[in-house]
Amino acid sequence: MQFLNPYMLWGLVLLAIPVIIHLFNFRRYRKVFFTNVRQLQEIAVKTRRNARLKNLLVLLLRMTTVAALVLAFAAPFKVDKNQKANVSNQNRLVSIFIDNSFSMESAVGEVSLLDLAKQRALEIVDAYPLSSKFQLLTNDFSGISQRFLNKDAFVEEVQNIIFSPAIRTTREIMIRQKSLLDSEDGIKECFFISDFQKNTVNPSGLEADTSYNIVLMPLYADLHADIFVDSCWFESPVHRQGESNKLFVKLRGIGNEMLQKLPVRLIINNRQAGLNTFDLAPNGETVVEILFTVYDKGVCFASIEVSDYPIIFDDKLFFTFSVAEQIQVVELNNRLRQNYLQSLFNEDEAFDYHRFDLSAIDYSALTQANFVVLSNVENISSGLSSTLEQFVGEGGALAVFPPSESHKDEFSLFLQRFGLSLPLQPDTAFHHFGSLNLQSRFYDEVFERIPDNMDMPSTRFHYYTTPPVGAESIITLTNGAPALIRMPYKNGMLYLFTIPLDEQYSNFPRQALFVPTMLRMALNSLREHSLYYVIGQNEFLSLWNFSLSGETPPSVFAEDGSSFIPGIRERSGQSDIFMHDNIRQAGLYTIASMSDTVHVAFNYDRKESVLENLKIGDIEDIIRENGLNNVSIWKKTNASIAQGLMEMQHGAPLWRWFIIIALLTLLTEGLILRFWK
Repeated sequence: MQFLNPYMLWGLVLLAIPVIIHLFNFRRYRKVFFTNVRQLQEIAVKTRRNARLKNLLVLLLRMTTVAALVLAFAAPFKVDKNQKANVSNQNRLVSIFIDNSFSMESAVGEVSLLDLAKQRALEIVDAYPLSSKFQLLTNDFSGISQRFLNKDAFVEEVQNIIFSPAIRTTREIMIRQKSLLDSEDGIKECFFISDFQKNTVNPSGLEADTSYNIVLMPLYADLHADIFVDSCWFESPVHRQGESNKLFVKLRGIGNEMLQKLPVRLIINNRQAGLNTFDLAPNGETVVEILFTVYDKGVCFASIEVSDYPIIFDDKLFFTFSVAEQIQVVELNNRLRQNYLQSLFNEDEAFDYHRFDLSAIDYSALTQANFVVLSNVENISSGLSSTLEQFVGEGGALAVFPPSESHKDEFSLFLQRFGLSLPLQPDTAFHHFGSLNLQSRFYDEVFERIPDNMDMPSTRFHYYTTPPVGAESIITLTNGAPALIRMPYKNGMLYLFTIPLDEQYSNFPRQALFVPTMLRMALNSLREHSLYYVIGQNEFLSLWNFSLSGETPPSVFAEDGSSFIPGIRERSGQSDIFMHDNIRQAGLYTIASMSDTVHVAFNYDRKESVLENLKIGDIEDIIRENGLNNVSIWKKTNASIAQGLMEMQHGAPLWRWFIIIALLTLLTEGLILRFWK
């Protein structure tokens, strides 16, 4: 037990007053004459004993009353063994973190957890004297958190807090708090008001720093089922006007209910393009297929939508994709006998085909191309090799048909640009194409089935080699050697044939297999940016061939008309766009320069959708395991914040008990004096 006003204990000297009164009792006695003296002696003995006992009890009760009153005025309090009382009158520096992430949309009755957190923060401020200084911190890490506020300013800022897509770890929050609290001297106290999601806020990120008192205030909502759109992807990355495609949507549910026949909609360019229903087991997930057809060219703005309440931030997933008007195809060939590729691509208006001789290459067309074919080129200059390596590295697709055996060394030197040191052994034996790798997604939706007696191409010459690590054989010859190898390189794709594109060596250009193989390469060459980005994770985007011409910097426009100027970094045909935390709302955005436009989609992070709280017992275990003696948990759910903070700062007050003791002793004394005769 400790005292707020220990100087009041000097009042215990007043205990001498009732003692003095009882020692110097000057009461006068009257003489009464009785004839029977013996009887008087017996009465006197009995009366003296009762009076002495009565006087001693009254003396004890009066001393107890005085002592209880003195102790009550000394303001005694009790401090837990794990708690340090703080009775100093130093400057108080108070930092309050309010979790305004989307998981705080959960509600207790009709009140969201964020509203409850704001109410608690205001009650905390009311419990401190006017001279205190306050820091207000949210997930936004706004500029206001970098300075101290007085009471009035703090209250005003709390009223303006809204939900935020930002997610902060406990470690990040603590560093932000300490950076300001360390700037001044005083008693430093930190408050964390949060629902303590397992994947975001975790007390293990705190430090056992005794210069800070940290109070954790968990908030728990009523249990609600939640459904959210986790992710989506296309069956085929290539989209053509009028052709059907399939979208896969991953949906997840939180809750203990079995959900059945719930609708999920696909919206493309503000029109419903697909619909399906799904079932969800308790705390389960499922993948739903939505079949759709695109009728528009160019960029398509799309979203996946489900209906759910009260957590709604994750009910939509925005994304964009492109239906190319034309795919740019460039062929480089300096030994033209029969132009098979021109006959193939000029027949389809979806392709814009150009052929260049090595002596007259248009490098601007080369950098704008989607798909480049290097067919039977015998001497590849170092400049062209460097350009093609850069083209593939930045997202392009390159198909290479090798030259004849006499130029094997030059061809090997070219492949080294892509990190390939392959043994190229010429084989002049006659072989058929043996099999297609149907396990690869390269031939997805090309063949419904392949007949057993299919007439496969043949070759009289090929280079025998083995696919490098990370590559896959698309077509294999009957001797087991690959005829076509697909290998990812940086951001692009390299297709390496082991047979020349020449009827002198193979009938492959005239066989039916040639058409779908080359078309699939061209269609897969479209350099799409990501379907969508995540707010807070993708702070910069890499855009290939985004034109920045003009003196005016590019801007990012939201659907509501607002805009900002992003940061820009250019590097070899690629532009990095830095958002600098300006994307705060999920939706569709347009990045526009004077001569170019790109459309992208941003979504909220789905971490907050997995509603798994740390319970008080879990938090206590973390505190104990990490030795966080400066951290305490707020458990007084029914007590007022002011009273609870007073107890946490000064201990549990005991003065009321001493007042009760004083009243009881006075009452007992009165009863004794009244009825003890």
